[in-house]
Amino acid sequence: ERRKQWIIFNSKKPQEGVNDPEEENLLEKAKETIGDLKLKTALDYKVPMHLRESTVKKYKQLLLARHRQYYIRHDFNLAVLRLRDQKCSLIDYLNKLKGRLLEIHEEICPSQQRQFPEIPKVELDDFPEQNVDVVVKMSQSQTGRLITIPTVQCRKGDALEKEVLLTNKPTTTLYPPPPPEKGKPTKVRAVDPEIAALCNDEDTPWEAEVRSYR
Repeated sequence: ERRKQWIIFNSKKPQEGVNDPEEENLLEKAKETIGDLKLKTALDYKVPMHLRESTVKKYKQLLLARHRQYYIRHDFNLAVLRLRDQKCSLIDYLNKLKGRLLEIHEEICPSQQRQFPEIPKVELDDFPEQNVDVVVKMSQSQTGRLITIPTVQCRKGDALEKEVLLTNKPTTTLYPPPPPEKGKPTKVRAVDPEIAALCNDEDTPWEAEVRSYR
């Protein structure tokens, strides 16, 4: 084993009269550039293009800094929102367990009942996006009635499913059609009997299956 180590050590010994290739490259570069060093105080010194400062370069650096700053804040906000969603889902799960525990309490004697720990509540501070909600307040008209503007509400979850299945009334449009003017004839559209026969209120197989689950 000792002999093998000596063989490996001697094999790494540089040969006499042969220089290292990396050192040869450094020597060649030194021979080409030696004596060509321009001082910044020299009259013939010119700043290279990649080292020159300009308003465009500084403005680009400013934009990149703002870009990085935005994404740092954005990633942090997304992490906070994910924690908020996990908190809400965990509270819902605990409420379900509490309901199940109350059902069990009804079936057992009071001596065997155990108190459920207090469940934290979801606070309004957990939803900071509500602080930027736009609330339109209109002044009262001359008749004294308050002018209201119908808004479109985004349906989610079960509410959207009920609206698709026509179990709820559809949301009001933002701009309802104007009432017909007095003395102006209204348009009457004739409906083809064959088309009217197709427009029935029967549920499709998909709607019937979804209704059976609810």
